[in-house]
Amino acid sequence: MSTNIDIELYKVFCMVAECGSFSKAAENLYVSQPAITQSIRKLEQQLNGTLFYRIPKGIALTEEGKKFYEYLKPNIDRINNAENKFSQYTKLEEGKITIRTGSSLGKLIIYDAVKEFLELYPNIKIDISGGLTRESIEKLSRAEVDLVAVNLPYEIKYSNIDIIEVKEIEECFFISKQYYEIIKNDNLMDLIKTELILPYEISSTGKNFKKFCIDNEIEINPKLVVSSTTARTYFVKQGLGIGFGIKQSIQKELEEGTLIELDINKKIPKRSIGVASLNKEIASNAVLKLIEIIKKLSK
Repeated sequence: MSTNIDIELYKVFCMVAECGSFSKAAENLYVSQPAITQSIRKLEQQLNGTLFYRIPKGIALTEEGKKFYEYLKPNIDRINNAENKFSQYTKLEEGKITIRTGSSLGKLIIYDAVKEFLELYPNIKIDISGGLTRESIEKLSRAEVDLVAVNLPYEIKYSNIDIIEVKEIEECFFISKQYYEIIKNDNLMDLIKTELILPYEISSTGKNFKKFCIDNEIEINPKLVVSSTTARTYFVKQGLGIGFGIKQSIQKELEEGTLIELDINKKIPKRSIGVASLNKEIASNAVLKLIEIIKKLSK
């Protein structure tokens, strides 16, 4: 007996057994009756046995056919269920995306895209959490995470990961309206040396600020060093000092006038942000669609 039987022959056999009729099985499978007959004959030849015999009202399983059906049917059901499940995933009718992002990057490139994605594909589950970029990238390489928001440039050592640049960002010095009224006639560069509320130096914004200081030969003694973008913005709004951070993340406050951008007359280096995912050949359809929306909204 051949061990390389086409799985479609098994599916045809199960359908005929359930229908008790070649013609009804043909209707259900959207093929011709001769095609069904030919498939059963081919399967019987490969199995070297008889599966059906004719009765006045159609066909019936032989004893061997009954046992074969009994063992085969649960496995065919599993295969059909697997194919249906796969189809649901490829059609974005079901699935899950796990995202790693910091709050500032999430606000800039992830959150709005997730909102639009879920409006289009409401049955996809989204899991968003924070974490160190290095650890998140390692998890991505092991397919434990689907998407990681990253500050660029970022050197990737894994061949199965792609990084896509999404958006160029600007960083700026900013203060509260009330603080501006107090210091507007003072020397800004002198104030920056002592009144800054900064991120940690190891962060991307911190590294960019350090480059700014080196380029302009400035030595500073910050007033506060705070890791959280939200916390830094809060302290600036309270009039405690001068903030430094991503301009796009405080765009609403700048437009409302609750925060004011300082014009220091010196160039601050620009940088980019992006997303890392598994290579497009192995990333899921859901992840590729979300990346497409992220790129669209970031233009």
